[in-house]
Amino acid sequence: MGIAFACHSGKIENEKDANELFLKAFDEWRSLDEKFIKTLQKCLTQNTYDTRGWQLGELPGEFKHHDYVTGREEIGVAPEDVGEELEELFSEHEDVPDKTWNRFKIF
Repeated sequence: MGIAFACHSGKIENEKDANELFLKAFDEWRSLDEKFIKTLQKCLTQNTYDTRGWQLGELPGEFKHHDYVTGREEIGVAPEDVGEELEELFSEHEDVPDKTWNRFKIF
């Protein structure tokens, strides 16, 4: 199982910082949970939101509040379903029988 983030912040520093955060969490066997995902998302999107985004309540480290689709063939999850879908991913990960390759704990 893999987790992909649809994020291109345009800020190389954010991407480097997020990579370091991820590697540190991996080394520390940090829990892969909603809190960590939001922390990683905050790191990736720090200083990237415009005034309109803030006015709409879109904040780094939070799930999206509105539905943003950027292309004709793009798919995604409705804002109200993000937390539930993430929990489903965690459950699927927990069902993987051989976790010797997995350094993350799921809670």
